[in-house]
Amino acid sequence: MLSPLRRRPGRLTPRPAHQRTSDGTAVLLDVREPPEWNAGHAPDALRLPLVHRHGVPAGLTARARAGLPVVGPGGNEGAIA
Repeated sequence: MLSPLRRRPGRLTPRPAHQRTSDGTAVLLDVREPPEWNAGHAPDALRLPLVHRHGVPAGLTARARAGLPVVGPGGNEGAIA
């Protein structure tokens, strides 16, 4: 059985993540909704809430409208549903 806390490539634990955001080599994005953010957040976090329109994140809709690629399962061309 795999541990749900096992490390995966590209994931950082809190202390190395804090170090990277402190030295400017990474940005901490907080995608929680405003009430969650207001309850407490990391002081160096950038708030970028996932706003949904019809079940699709608004950041993804804007990307597709700009003519930028969107990928689907298996890396094939995707679509905004």
